[in-house]
Amino acid sequence: MDESGMRFSEPNYHGWSVDEDDFSDEYEELFSDEEASQSANMDENLDCLHFNGKKYEDLRSSDMIGVEFSSIKAVDTFYAYYSLAMGFSFRKEKLCRNAARVVVRRQLVCSKEGERKKRGKPDPSFASEIISCAQNLSEPHGTKPVCKRKTVNQKPIVEDADTRSMKRSGKQFGDGEHEKKRQRPPQRNITRGNCQARITARRCKESGVFRVVQFITEHNHDLATTEFVPFLRSHRKVRDHDVAQVTALKKVSVGTCRAYELLVHQAGGHEFVGFLIKDLYNKMDSERKELMVDGDAQSTISFMNLKASKEAEFFCLFSVDAEGRLGNMFWRDTKSLADYNNFGDVLIIDSTYKTNIYDKPLAVFVGANNHRATVLFGCALLADESEDTYNWVVTAFLTSMKGKKPISVLTDGDEALRNAVVNLIPEARHRLCAWHIAKNVVKNVRDADVQRDFCHLIFAGLGVDEWEKSWHYMVTMNGLQDNKWVAAMYNKRERWAEAFFRNHFFGGMCTTQRCEAMHRNLKGGVGRYMRLCEVLPRMDKTIERIRFNGLNDDFKSMNSHPVIGSHMRCIQQQVSARFTHDVFLLIKDQNLFESKFLVADRVRYENQGSTLHLVTQYGKPERTWHVTHYQGKPNLSFVCSCHLFESDGIPYCHIFTVMKTMNMTTLPESLVNQRWIKQACTKNTSTLSSGIMPAKDLQLARYGQMMGDCAQICHSASFSDEAYEEITHCLSRLMVRSKTFKRCKDSQPPETVDGLHPNVIRDPNVCKTKGTHSRHSTSVEVERDQPGGRGCGFCSRPGHNVRTCALLAAQNGGGKG
Repeated sequence: MDESGMRFSEPNYHGWSVDEDDFSDEYEELFSDEEASQSANMDENLDCLHFNGKKYEDLRSSDMIGVEFSSIKAVDTFYAYYSLAMGFSFRKEKLCRNAARVVVRRQLVCSKEGERKKRGKPDPSFASEIISCAQNLSEPHGTKPVCKRKTVNQKPIVEDADTRSMKRSGKQFGDGEHEKKRQRPPQRNITRGNCQARITARRCKESGVFRVVQFITEHNHDLATTEFVPFLRSHRKVRDHDVAQVTALKKVSVGTCRAYELLVHQAGGHEFVGFLIKDLYNKMDSERKELMVDGDAQSTISFMNLKASKEAEFFCLFSVDAEGRLGNMFWRDTKSLADYNNFGDVLIIDSTYKTNIYDKPLAVFVGANNHRATVLFGCALLADESEDTYNWVVTAFLTSMKGKKPISVLTDGDEALRNAVVNLIPEARHRLCAWHIAKNVVKNVRDADVQRDFCHLIFAGLGVDEWEKSWHYMVTMNGLQDNKWVAAMYNKRERWAEAFFRNHFFGGMCTTQRCEAMHRNLKGGVGRYMRLCEVLPRMDKTIERIRFNGLNDDFKSMNSHPVIGSHMRCIQQQVSARFTHDVFLLIKDQNLFESKFLVADRVRYENQGSTLHLVTQYGKPERTWHVTHYQGKPNLSFVCSCHLFESDGIPYCHIFTVMKTMNMTTLPESLVNQRWIKQACTKNTSTLSSGIMPAKDLQLARYGQMMGDCAQICHSASFSDEAYEEITHCLSRLMVRSKTFKRCKDSQPPETVDGLHPNVIRDPNVCKTKGTHSRHSTSVEVERDQPGGRGCGFCSRPGHNVRTCALLAAQNGGGKG
């Protein structure tokens, strides 16, 4: 039992303060409306500095004996003021009721009252109280008081990192054969000192008021001075408005520790906050547990259903394992569907780790919009990284997108993911991430020259025949014919070499770095020790920020114009009017690069209505490209042998060279890829299915609006003494007025949404990802985990170390190890 806690008390009493509204919830059911109003009047008459004309520090027993209070709430309020002024912490000791359940006696004591109980022995006083209570309950209705004792959960809410890591790894103190080595945690410091200071009040039968019958002021310990008062437990209270402010900060990925520092700054110092950071952690943890009344997984599903009730096109699909635990879960919102319809021709899939307490990998489906910025198509939490799991996730993604499939897919080297993509989207071209391929080259090839040549073949814009010649030349010159890794990479060259992806659209993307950037943004506000019900709202805030930046790109493209160069100025003007700013810069670079090329020859084919132009690079006549111009085909005006336009969707320098030779001043429509123009984004319809806002969101919205208004008023009033006094007086009256408003926080029933899973989904188990190493991966670790203790660093046998190892001594010829 916590020595500074309560013995006869209500739960959560540790958050006492001297505010007049702290007792309202506890006594709501004890009195009628008339008694409650009388209690409120009595509380208003209580002064936090004086009582009956005397300072609280000067009160004696003779001053308080016989004093009457209208309610036990008034008694508690008085003793809270008194203990704060004197410098000690108090707790509720006894609350006695008669057979009619009416409170007849209240006793408040100093927190140092009593002594610590000895472990393993029953408390005789507690046993006598239980017997007395049983006798009172068995007697007929009468007026004999009945004492009721309530227990307090003493389990700490905030756990240290070691305890959490032990729980995550499945280890507990005293498990298995190590139980005999278990060490008890250190005992808490003794805070009880058998102090007799207290106040006792009894209810008068005639008037119903509570009369003080005992008031002891003497303490057998030193009282706290002013600087130590903020540490007194009964005077620390995390109030509702503090919780609301911290909750708002946590929604934008501000941690509890930083939020507490903000409260300290606003209050003017730690001593004025009213609670410690430990109290804030405990309060926020209790708030989280209230949200997770049915568990983390069920709270997550409820969050998804709530989003579905607000968005007509919201999609979420999850699976449950044999134990009823959450397995896989995929979701995407209405904006993701619209983005996929506009820019879903190229899809990038990748997963990351350390985003939740269950180690579930987070998979993201992303692409690129008309500004070449990353857009999110969907997210998924995976049970594992097996092929069956990826099959489920990719199927859920295609179902959510109403069957529309991409034409190109980019992934890393995960074979399970690749097989899922090939099986479910066979018509799409699948490409491995070029960055991962280059990283593997550095790992498997030691020669720096070979690394450079290999990476050149990854990104080089060569033809297939030219690439094959360059590959065989590299292998022959460096003697790599017997290198198994090089041979394996050659067998799957059509999945990573740039030469094999010409004439197929990838939008200039060859790596999964867009996924990595999305992972970095999403993981900015989440961590590996956060639960799913905390991770998903924070991810939503990050996604909102990314999409807002996308709107800013649209605004800039619609309301500004880039700087036009002097080279082929008329063409650049048309490009700037049609394409977004980011794409215009790419086309402008190709337009300027045109000056390095020239048309060496041309051949006209009258029967085909086309002209073949031979383009060479200035100073390097051996490098040639063939550009064909079709006069009678409006949808196909230019075709270059490099096929870069078909791959990236923008006209390249070879085409501009021919256009300049032909003295063309108008950009052909066939060279305008619709996905890169300013009007590529379709108008989004309203995503709200109804105008009903959840009560919690409505309360936070009201709170945010009033906080903004109050901030403006307080800022303006802080510049003059007159304004400060006037606004402070008005705020004081509003504070008194606000206490009379009906609080419906606890009386509101939990929100339910149609379509919820009929059964409660259990929390998932901790996943074992590919990056997780087995605890018993080697025989050495197995031997070290045996009861004999940690093994020797040389022979791995238990019972000795490397300095006393006989085997090492024998190997060294009797020398010292």
